[in-house]
Amino acid sequence: MSYSATDNETCFANKSDPTYQKIAHVQQETSRWLQYVTLCSTVPVIFIVPFLGAYSDTVGRRIALVIPSMFSLIKAVISAFIIFYDLPVYTLLIPSFIEGCGGGVLAIMMISFAYISDTTSPMERALRITIAEGLTLFSAAVAQAGFGFWIEAYGFLWPYIFLVCLMFVNFVYVLFFVPETLVCDYKRRFSFVHQIKEITDVFKENAFGRRTKLILLIILIFVDLMPWSASKGITLLFCVNQPLCWGPKMVGVYLAGTVLIKSLMGIGGVKTLELLKVPEIWIALIGVTSNMASMYVNAFAYRDIDMYLVSVVGGLSMLAVSMFRTKISHLVHAHELGAIYAIGASVEATCTLIGMAGSQFIYQKTVTFAPGLAYFVIASTMLIAFVIVIVYAVYEKHTEKRLHEAIEASIQESVDSERSLVSMQESVDSDRSWYPGISP
Repeated sequence: MSYSATDNETCFANKSDPTYQKIAHVQQETSRWLQYVTLCSTVPVIFIVPFLGAYSDTVGRRIALVIPSMFSLIKAVISAFIIFYDLPVYTLLIPSFIEGCGGGVLAIMMISFAYISDTTSPMERALRITIAEGLTLFSAAVAQAGFGFWIEAYGFLWPYIFLVCLMFVNFVYVLFFVPETLVCDYKRRFSFVHQIKEITDVFKENAFGRRTKLILLIILIFVDLMPWSASKGITLLFCVNQPLCWGPKMVGVYLAGTVLIKSLMGIGGVKTLELLKVPEIWIALIGVTSNMASMYVNAFAYRDIDMYLVSVVGGLSMLAVSMFRTKISHLVHAHELGAIYAIGASVEATCTLIGMAGSQFIYQKTVTFAPGLAYFVIASTMLIAFVIVIVYAVYEKHTEKRLHEAIEASIQESVDSERSLVSMQESVDSDRSWYPGISP
């Protein structure tokens, strides 16, 4: 295998060399502090987002979007301040925690999905949600590629100043220009008891298996996103270590390219499959299969071309969670969309914590003799999602059959009732004909 100029030269260095040991120590410290930052920003989200989602069903989507946008702006300002004054690295935990208390990116995504569901018909919702997911991944790809080179050329300060400006524009846009989609009760005060009741009420109704379907779909979101979060936690380590030994630029370009491929293939895939009249749950199964297959390829990757193949094989992986969200939106009422999407976002945050921690633990224990084993374990967990999707499809078909039978029975009952009324009217008219003084 040949190596480009972007290769990680320390990968081939003498492990006893002091310079190598210093670089390795810096990488370990970076990984450790990244985990701390993830904890500070993610743990609050798990508890805040469900309440924020339920609150959006009452006060409206726009107000609920303003809150996480404002907290993200505060985080960007404090982070820029920390970088400008070169404060200790542990101070970065403060803005991360603040952003988490506002719901963070997951809150913005969750409320955006509810907003899309408010403004679209069930027929076009799957494509719109997939486009939203794709645009989110596309922006992440641009940031991954662009900011890496920018930071390397000019340091961290100017990129963060640009980020502050971007967050400010986003905040102003949401506050003044995003139209409301709900009839809102702005005077209602926030109440934890009321929001908990709204969250639990979502699962009370169980007509034609609604509650069972919702629970299965939330489990599917968890099982599908867990491998994605897990692989995200070790992909960087896998790429910079042997046998690939990529450099930072190569890793950045690869991650950006992977995300871009998933965005384009995801949007194109869902549009094509909808034109072919493929049911949403089977589109989700295609996404699960794509994700699982890419993990298995990654488990045995040892050349650059193998990693490129991982990106292509996993190109349809984002279809799964998009379809799960779409199916959820079909099951709930309009005033429950914020609450149920928020529960999904809380599950997603939990996946981030468990997935990254678990995958890094497995990778660190097996990196010396089987660096791809962690991906093999991750791929194997996708078999659970594969089975649950099939179970859901069978159960959905069963409940739809019950629904059709109930509708037919109701129609037949209405027809029989109408016939009975006609028969009674004919009987009355017949009785009246016996009395000459009474007109029928």
